[in-house]
Amino acid sequence: MQQLQPTILVAPPSMLRMLAVQQAESKLTIAPRKVISVAEVLDPLDEEFIGRQFRQTVHQVYQCTEGLLGTTCEHGTLHLNEDLLYIKREYVTADRKKFMPIVTDLFRSSQPNINYRLNDILTLREDPCPCGSPLTAISQIEGRSDDIFKFLSSSGEEKVSIFPGFIRQSIYSSSDRIDEYKVLQHPSHDLEVQIQVDGNAPIQEDAITASLARTIRSHGGVIPNIYFKPYEPHQGVTKLKRIERL
Repeated sequence: MQQLQPTILVAPPSMLRMLAVQQAESKLTIAPRKVISVAEVLDPLDEEFIGRQFRQTVHQVYQCTEGLLGTTCEHGTLHLNEDLLYIKREYVTADRKKFMPIVTDLFRSSQPNINYRLNDILTLREDPCPCGSPLTAISQIEGRSDDIFKFLSSSGEEKVSIFPGFIRQSIYSSSDRIDEYKVLQHPSHDLEVQIQVDGNAPIQEDAITASLARTIRSHGGVIPNIYFKPYEPHQGVTKLKRIERL
């Protein structure tokens, strides 16, 4: 990589972060003119770190077996490719801000996709994008609907669903020294939290626990057992998922 001095980096965010760490430690000195995240959910924590180290806006390509669903504009906003696809929305929240896309490809003939429902959760951008594109703007790809956390309701009558974005926000708001994290929900509803912090800073377990508890309580859920384990680095064999319901 050092010899090649690439002008464009395209990789999953877990790999881009590995390169950004090398750049921060001066083991790598490259100056790409464009950085593109693919294949995994781009967590805001990674987006900020990668962008800061390479001094670039981190762009995204939203693509899967079903086709090229979206790309970012010059402002870094993800827009759906509605000039090539007809995308209906299955809203999953009452405020109609989060939805699962139902895709019909208008041009593909070798493998037609007609009303194909994906289990990705997309969050609509609330304010218009400065680029002026009429294509739907997305503020965040939340992840898969399989990774919505489920908790017992305080009323005991039903389960409470909490989207990954709320769990992310709980982690971010608890500390500004977090470098890496994972939150895993086990079938028992218990939460396993893995944290890696900047330098020798202490892991603020009480603050993180309190932040997660506030989020769960605000949704009407029963707070489960929340415990901490050492951060397990991503090995690259599977996609990095920072928030996962097992």
